[in-house]
Amino acid sequence: MSTPPHTKQTHDNLPDDPRDRREALQDVFGEHLFALRCQVLSQIDAYVKSRSRRNALGNLRRRVYDCVAEMPEAEQRKALALADRAIQVYMQYAMAVLDDEGVHMKIGPSHFVHYRLTMELRRLPDAEIIEEHVINRSPLPTLGEKFGRWLNRFGVDSWPSHGECGES
Repeated sequence: MSTPPHTKQTHDNLPDDPRDRREALQDVFGEHLFALRCQVLSQIDAYVKSRSRRNALGNLRRRVYDCVAEMPEAEQRKALALADRAIQVYMQYAMAVLDDEGVHMKIGPSHFVHYRLTMELRRLPDAEIIEEHVINRSPLPTLGEKFGRWLNRFGVDSWPSHGECGES
């Protein structure tokens, strides 16, 4: 990760109601996910546009960037849009794994797993944990249900419609 993701949310602006507070923290998680998406897309774009950056990669990692760099610019934009779509689909699949509360992810015939996503709020400068919230359990909306809202809030204006990702 080249730059830690930022958020517009502040601790002081979080809602007091416990459910609303957890949902606001879900949105911080979504904002972070989309900031990472933006960084990945910016890095892909930089590799396509810069031979020197590509040359710093090993031969195997560089090949796909070299192939896209040889395309006309309009085709490069299509390839980057496809990369964006692939990232979004992957994000949705990962959220489905985190959201699952059924017995779908079995480990053998008589066991299954659930993932609990706990967000810790820590105070600076001592890093003391001041709050912990599980953000992927009902009665909250599922992360998958929030994805479209996050895309509209954090993703639409950053890539690829404007061609680059801006700072939040």
